[in-house]
Amino acid sequence: MEYDLKILKNKIEDYFDQKITQKELIEWLRSVYSDFLLNGFLELKSLCIYPLLSRLYTAFENDREEENIKTKFFDSEINYVYSILSGDENKVFFYRISLPWKYNKMNQYNSIYFNCIQLKSAIEKYISGNMEKYNEIKKQIKTFKEIRKSENILDLLEIKIRSLAEEIFSDDENDAVQFDINYLYPDINYDRIDKRLLSLLSDYIDCILGEKIIIAEVIYLKGNARINIYCDNYN
Repeated sequence: MEYDLKILKNKIEDYFDQKITQKELIEWLRSVYSDFLLNGFLELKSLCIYPLLSRLYTAFENDREEENIKTKFFDSEINYVYSILSGDENKVFFYRISLPWKYNKMNQYNSIYFNCIQLKSAIEKYISGNMEKYNEIKKQIKTFKEIRKSENILDLLEIKIRSLAEEIFSDDENDAVQFDINYLYPDINYDRIDKRLLSLLSDYIDCILGEKIIIAEVIYLKGNARINIYCDNYN
């Protein structure tokens, strides 16, 4: 099912112009929301529409519970969302995501999952003293996507992982930050790994594995949307 910010904006305009009824708009919102939960939870264009979609879905669900679908509250929410879509309001929304590997849809990404397992294992063994794992790490890094246009949240995570890993495990000594990682691994003092970047790399690997929550930041500016992702270290 196709949906994005432009399609949502057009649907609301159709409602304003009385080309569709409120009931038809609500049925469309319900179908889109259901499709998002089943199929669209990875795609960036879907993730960008989700905060607005969720707001409208909650509004009409609340109205339905009150047995009065057409309320001032629902219409005010429609107007609020439209003001964002039309660029009259600039807003930032945050929400939390966990990658659901139990879903069949995720099967097509199993190779990414196992790449993360192997990279995480190699890094843990390497910083524990197994220097032979260095070449394996370099090989594993190349399995992750290089910087390019991202289409889904896994693309963003892969790009972050590859970028961080290449910086941390650079062959160029001038690129390596000198430090002591005793606070992470008390028995090892390996002075070529940046402990801050290493922790961040580990976080993003765990986000892909579903072991940590992803925070999505959606920024609406002049009718356009941009998404950033972070690891939730407070979960």
